[in-house]
Amino acid sequence: MNGTAPITLQDSLSRPRWTSGVAIVPLAHVAVMLLSLAAFLTLLVLRAQDDNRLTSWQWVFSDADVFRLTPILVVGLLLAAALARVPFPGRRPASVLFVLSFAAGALSWAEPEVIVDTARYFTQAKHVELYGVGYFLTQWGGQIGAWTDLPLVPLLYGLIFSLLGEDRIFIQVFNTLLFSGSVVLTYLIGKTLWDATVGLYAGALLLGMPYLLAQVPLMLVDVPTMFFLTLAVFMTIQALERGGTGLMALAAVAVALAFWTKYSTWLMLSVL
Repeated sequence: MNGTAPITLQDSLSRPRWTSGVAIVPLAHVAVMLLSLAAFLTLLVLRAQDDNRLTSWQWVFSDADVFRLTPILVVGLLLAAALARVPFPGRRPASVLFVLSFAAGALSWAEPEVIVDTARYFTQAKHVELYGVGYFLTQWGGQIGAWTDLPLVPLLYGLIFSLLGEDRIFIQVFNTLLFSGSVVLTYLIGKTLWDATVGLYAGALLLGMPYLLAQVPLMLVDVPTMFFLTLAVFMTIQALERGGTGLMALAAVAVALAFWTKYSTWLMLSVL
């Protein structure tokens, strides 16, 4: 009646409302906060139902002080809701994503190697350091036992050992750089296929996956595999859109590198 546009459901979910100068958190943010807190408490209450003998939620909460962790989680959720209202820098989004992702990965460098598969990759990398690339490539799958992995990533780890030494920090920096590269490539893929906003959200979404961040400092093949697969997708898109012998050759190399990282990429490469 007074000419003011009615507030729609979409408005109430996506924009903060103001009452007497105080911002009210959008309903979507409140829902995410409550669901996140409920997920943590549900896992705590039902932990006895987890009979997994490899990684059980019973072990996760065995020494945890829930009365200390719950307030920390609440504070973190409130901080996340506040940060969600801060506009993302509009200039150089790829650079910002790279720096943020590298910083997020570096926070976990103190994490110990907790997965036994690391021993296999270390052993294979050690063969590269001691006997050279030629021996590794000819003996991989023979004298150098192979299980469910492929040789590219252990070969890269071995080259790092040969050039920089057997210090874990070099492997962690390498994997963190590849993780950051995956974030930037995801942004570029989204920007190419849709627009910069979609690409930005896609790249930033990778930073919201705790399990993925926990993999970054470990001497495994998963993070490098993600990078090479994403690189293959991006280079193929560029080759198809722009053409040219150079881009076609680079796309072929990227696909080959992804092919030799892990067997699971063979199915994933069908997207190309």
